[in-house]
Amino acid sequence: MNGTTVPSNHFLAQPRPDSSQPLPPGFVDTTTLAAHDFDVDNRTGFMPPQPPLRRLPSTWDNWETSLEQAISQRLQLAECVEVLDHSHMLLEMNKSNSWRYNVTQVYPRSQTVLEF
Repeated sequence: MNGTTVPSNHFLAQPRPDSSQPLPPGFVDTTTLAAHDFDVDNRTGFMPPQPPLRRLPSTWDNWETSLEQAISQRLQLAECVEVLDHSHMLLEMNKSNSWRYNVTQVYPRSQTVLEF
């Protein structure tokens, strides 16, 4: 949002449903509004009920390390690099190309199917 708040009487300002607690007077029970029809969790909405993985399993450590390197080098997306002046653009392109080259050396292309 852009810094605006929802008025206290707006339906979006209702407290999150808690099936173990009674609703305050004047609030509508929204827990059964066909949520199951749309695979919507009553507590988390469209987000999965379990938190996301913070890190992939150890089988994928090399990929996690490559990602950490990209983040620590602050690699830029191509469309961000294109708007830089020429010297900064070359510097960013060299960083990116070097990182990509290192990834290809660690993970050569193969016909092996990844197992999940």
